[in-house]
Amino acid sequence: MVESAHTRTDDGNPSARMRVREQLRSDLDREFDTALDRLAEPATLSADDIHEARKSLRRLRAWLRWSKQRKRPQVATLDAELKAIRDQLSLVRDAGSMMESIARLQQRKMARGVREEFDAWKGPLANAADETLRRFAGGRGRTALTRRIKSAHAALDAVPAIGKAQIKIGLAASRKRALHAAKALPTQIDAEARHNVRRRMRLLNLQLQQAQELGRLGRLQELLLPCDKLTKSLGLESDLMVLLKRAASPGQRCSTALAEWLQGRRQKLIRRSNRLAKEFVAAS
Repeated sequence: MVESAHTRTDDGNPSARMRVREQLRSDLDREFDTALDRLAEPATLSADDIHEARKSLRRLRAWLRWSKQRKRPQVATLDAELKAIRDQLSLVRDAGSMMESIARLQQRKMARGVREEFDAWKGPLANAADETLRRFAGGRGRTALTRRIKSAHAALDAVPAIGKAQIKIGLAASRKRALHAAKALPTQIDAEARHNVRRRMRLLNLQLQQAQELGRLGRLQELLLPCDKLTKSLGLESDLMVLLKRAASPGQRCSTALAEWLQGRRQKLIRRSNRLAKEFVAAS
């Protein structure tokens, strides 16, 4: 029988180790089920469903990173498959993230001329996003992807159990990499370099959240909030870059004035993320 998460146990007690392993396996199963549930109904599939399915796949990969056996073929193969599935969903997700960025930008102040350009530009983007989602929902791609997720879930049985010692070691390694990246962030201007920082922060953020659920967070509790804030701010930067790349692509009805306004928003987000990075470093 799996013990309650609130049951007090000795760190050296075998039942404590078993509880962590069983709860983690239960959480991994839950994320696979969530991803499948989100992609199950083509008639009602939304951008939010794509987003949540990708988040589940991202959590799965983050938690598998705790495995000290992750270089073994069965673990490495599963991780690579989860990445490939997530990358396929990313092509659909980019359309949804553009519309989310537009919704956020609509709430910002714009000069009258820029507002008119913005309103004219967003219509075709919304239509293209809807079409991308519709094709995925009703096509073979979604069906094939759900089969791959089910197969990946079955492959989880071959992954060695992950215990509390591995979680402790993995968290320490992720924290070290994230701290190094956060320290360097204020010197990074290139979008890809900043996105690489986001990857490290996001991994730590997901692992901190899961370690808290498993009761293995300890003194790292104080990193939860600053890590989450920085991760989300870098996510907003990334979403805006998707929109900026679309604005720069051939055939776009994006005026110079609107493109400059969008770049100005990116600079404000960069300054915010840099400030949050310093707060994270101070908390670390």
